[in-house]
Amino acid sequence: MSADLREARSALNCGDLERAQVLLEQHLAQSPEDADGLERLAIVHCRRGDPLLGETLLKRALQRQPDHAAALHNLGALLQHQGRLDEARVLLERVVALQPQGADGWCNLGIVLQGLGQPGPALAALGRARELQPHHALALRASVPVLQSLDRTQEAISLLQAAAAHDPSQWEALEDFGNALYLRGDHRLASRAYGAVLAGHGATAELLANLGAAQLALDQPQSALVNVERALQLRPAYPEALANLSLALRQLGRQQEALGPCDQALNLRPDFAPAYIARGQALRELQRPQEALEALASAHALRPDDPELLADLALGHQECGQLAEALACFEAAQAARPDDADIRANLGICRLLATDQRRGWEAYEARFQRREPVEPLLRPAGPRWRGGPVATGPLLLVGEQGLGDMLQFVRYAPSLRDLAGQVALCVSEPLVELVAAAGLADSVWTPDQAIRHQGAWSPMLSIFQSLGSSPRDLPAPVPYLQVPAPRLEIWRQRLQRGDQPLIGLNWQGNPEAETGSLRGRSLPLNLLEPLSHVPGLQFVALQKGPGSEQLARCPFRERFCRSQDLVDGAWSLLDTAAIISACDLIISSDSMVAHLAGALGKPVWLLLKQVPDWRWGLAGESSPWYPSMRLFRQRRSGDWGDVIARLSCALQLEVPRLIAGSVADP
Repeated sequence: MSADLREARSALNCGDLERAQVLLEQHLAQSPEDADGLERLAIVHCRRGDPLLGETLLKRALQRQPDHAAALHNLGALLQHQGRLDEARVLLERVVALQPQGADGWCNLGIVLQGLGQPGPALAALGRARELQPHHALALRASVPVLQSLDRTQEAISLLQAAAAHDPSQWEALEDFGNALYLRGDHRLASRAYGAVLAGHGATAELLANLGAAQLALDQPQSALVNVERALQLRPAYPEALANLSLALRQLGRQQEALGPCDQALNLRPDFAPAYIARGQALRELQRPQEALEALASAHALRPDDPELLADLALGHQECGQLAEALACFEAAQAARPDDADIRANLGICRLLATDQRRGWEAYEARFQRREPVEPLLRPAGPRWRGGPVATGPLLLVGEQGLGDMLQFVRYAPSLRDLAGQVALCVSEPLVELVAAAGLADSVWTPDQAIRHQGAWSPMLSIFQSLGSSPRDLPAPVPYLQVPAPRLEIWRQRLQRGDQPLIGLNWQGNPEAETGSLRGRSLPLNLLEPLSHVPGLQFVALQKGPGSEQLARCPFRERFCRSQDLVDGAWSLLDTAAIISACDLIISSDSMVAHLAGALGKPVWLLLKQVPDWRWGLAGESSPWYPSMRLFRQRRSGDWGDVIARLSCALQLEVPRLIAGSVADP
């Protein structure tokens, strides 16, 4: 090796490209075809921004010495950076054949193979590089996206964790990897990556806050609370952690406490949109809709183009009864994110609440694609019915959502016989006996029985979307449920009602369903105490399950009928229907009992929050769904006192008619 070549290599290693070039040109003037000199000069030109000349020099070196491993390797790397991957692969395969113990060659070959869409061979090549050089930094980094593409992200985390144990700088790479996982929505693996950094490297405020955020996304609020509080101990003035503390408290049902961290975050950073969002969400759950709307509007002013925030703002307007504003926000959010099923389904609900039936049912069909989808009781193997005649019957209508929804929509089974010839119903098991007794369909099945159905089927609440119509276009006479005479007679005797009118009371729906638009639909039994001041009446509690425990400490317990214990022990819905049929009037919150009373054609007074579920609309005392129903609406959000006062006055006026009916009742 000439002195010039030795000095040139030293200069190149030191980054002195100008001196290296001078020395190499001197060397090549003496030995113009020396492959080593050509290969080194090519590196100089590539580093100085002339890859075209570099490529020419490398090719000259290979013409002189075809098996020059360094020239092959560098030309392969150069072609790789230019995106000429097929050419690069050929060269790098020659490199690893010539130098099978060279980790760099295997590493670059693996990167090229990954770029060519061959993750399996790429991982094998990168694995070979790591075998030869266990802590090869580039091979470690390159292996991570390959493992991800093979759905082996946990192995990628373990690989980075092992690398960090040897090289502490890799802890930052693992934390960055966790951040990338979080941003792409893989919160479970992001949490594992953060946990690995926490266990191996120790806590920082940012790491703990990020771990808490991932745990919140995984619905682990207690763990999130611990980590976010630790983050705030390390950095008290940390708006992001304060906003996540609020979210954790809200998920734990501590909505009032959740407001404090939002205020602290906004004191630190008045333009911090996440704190306004967290505040708005907490206020919504506290049933303070106007304040919630103000907080969400402040967030929207800071993030006017955020479609998710637009959708939240739409819900805020909806809960304040501002449907025009809500619809405008939902439609803008959908335009920005047309494939978001949550936005589209909520737009459908808002349209239904605004009585825009046709477009409402069309948009509400997106409920099946939501992040937390609304699933029918089952999905049979047969084809989904999309309207029109059914070739081979029966058409199966599959129940969905709550018992009240099913009771509301079974009415349409007889009307669909004209299209299908035969209609079957699939409903939750508690409804089967009651619905079968009404003769609405040719068959009434439980989900276990209906799963064998091979013909056309439809979710119950999809029939109008399938028909391209609205409930006004499909006749469904009411009442459509009835109780067999023997069962009704049994309960008339058991209730021993005498000559006093009997009022059935139901005050609570299923608490697990009371989220979103259903939040706040129930009320405590003791708020109905003013009804007991109306003389000449007796009550029967129709409440079953959650909420029924309130009867024991009810301040007017003595006004309930002597047969209440028998009623409490009757869990069959056919028995509940018989008890309702034996009453003179039903007073109920928005629950399954209200639907059952309406379907039986019994007089039912329904207590509604200010902005109720979509089916009741925003105005009026009557319902097109149930002609025997009278609606008592909140005038102010959360104010049941005014509703009960109006209800008591109406009940006082109704007593003479009720007494006359009781006397005439056989």
